[in-house]
Amino acid sequence: MMIETGTYRGVTAARCARLFEKVYTIELDKDLAAGATEYLRGCTNVEVIQGDALIELSKILARTEVHDLLVFLDGHFSGGETAMGDLAEPAVEEIKALGAFRDKVRAVVVDDFRSFGTEKGWPSKSSLIQSFERHLGDMDLIVHMDQVIATSTRR
Repeated sequence: MMIETGTYRGVTAARCARLFEKVYTIELDKDLAAGATEYLRGCTNVEVIQGDALIELSKILARTEVHDLLVFLDGHFSGGETAMGDLAEPAVEEIKALGAFRDKVRAVVVDDFRSFGTEKGWPSKSSLIQSFERHLGDMDLIVHMDQVIATSTRR
């Protein structure tokens, strides 16, 4: 199973629908969520959820049927028509939410690592790493290209 934050138009969710049993994708902007829902209408295993990932992520994680997750955190403000919630880049707080459900999470990918600490309103790179250590400390971390990838060491 997969959870994506930051649906935008639904392209990543469509690609991942071919690989995962179930894909949950969360989009803050109502119009973008509606457009993604239309775009993804043929992907019966994708659920588009309109709302703030800082709220919706925990709701999805609390579902009993949700397990063995890859979580793709890409729900930040990117300018243009993308939405911005209370935080321009909420990954540090999203990782905190994941920590409460760590037994369900197998891997986490945070996109656009280059922008941490350089874009206005984004936390520092060290804050992101510290959030992983504090809330998902039993995961191995690597930085590859422009992503932080955390994988579970649990069997």
